Amino acid sequence: MPASVLRYLTDIARDPCVPALERDARLGHSRYEGVQLRRSLIDAAFVRAHRVPLGGQSGQVLLLEVTAAGCERLRTAGVHVEDTAGGDVVGRFHRERLATLARDRWAGASVEPVAGLAGITVHADLPDGGPRRLALLYDRDGDVSVTTVRALIAAHDRVYVWTGSDRSAKRVRRRLDRTLLDDLRRTVECEPLPSRAGEASRPLSRAHQLRPRRQYSALAAALIEAYTHLHNLDWLEASPAAAHPGVKRRANPLSVMPEAQALRELLVRAAERTAVLTRDIPPQRPLGIFLERYLAGDTVAEIARDLGVSREWCSRAYRPQAFALAALQAERLLLTAPPVAI
Repeated sequence: MPASVLRYLTDIARDPCVPALERDARLGHSRYEGVQLRRSLIDAAFVRAHRVPLGGQSGQVLLLEVTAAGCERLRTAGVHVEDTAGGDVVGRFHRERLATLARDRWAGASVEPVAGLAGITVHADLPDGGPRRLALLYDRDGDVSVTTVRALIAAHDRVYVWTGSDRSAKRVRRRLDRTLLDDLRRTVECEPLPSRAGEASRPLSRAHQLRPRRQYSALAAALIEAYTHLHNLDWLEASPAAAHPGVKRRANPLSVMPEAQALRELLVRAAERTAVLTRDIPPQRPLGIFLERYLAGDTVAEIARDLGVSREWCSRAYRPQAFALAALQAERLLLTAPPVAI
């Protein structure tokens, strides 16, 4: 086993609740390298993958769990790790999210897991009443049973049920309103669980959103649209961008569909440069990865799967923003760089 693969497998065994993209960044791997490492370990049956939806528009994360075969392979290599096969990695991940939330909300809080549930018990000092014993439970779809909530109420001063969306939270609240007495209902709160700070699939904040399309120049808008048809020379030939003087100067009259070829080469060059420039900008790294994979001919679904987000989020957020960044780069190349020699 190559040293890089062994190191990656060891890191998974020692800290399985780290999302895949966050692990890649921590170990200094590019997104492509991380995908290749994960595929080799999954194909060898040394790890199993868990895609964990985060709820709302937060997409999903990819968690990796070392199998019994993977643990045995590590022991053979002289690496001592705890055998975590079958250790409920997804439940641990959600409990860690809840613990992070609890410590952010109540300074100095101590936490312990609730057996059999994606939940934790929190010991914290509340401003309105001193030391309290709190229960935090995560239920993405709002399917938690009233019996479970009653058991938590009996052992805690207050219960928080965190869900994956506003709709799920309202669903839990309606069920509790129908079945619990008033004094018990007042001890339970239901709301969506925020994304954990720093999660790889976290949506870009408004501070990092690109300008609305209506503010783009006519040339940039044409280049953005051209990216959606990058692999279609017939469409590019008829694109308004192909008629730009800078594109025509770069066209080789001896080639088939010269303006379309010249425009496509410009778009590819700009996307490649954009991918390189975004590697050191954490909020925009997924956009660079999207461009690299798009240039390679991968579908949105394939790119979304490896980025650990839903196809809808990748299509609605990453694709338009990646195309816009690359189009602005292409516009600068077109307006400032000399024509390519033929």
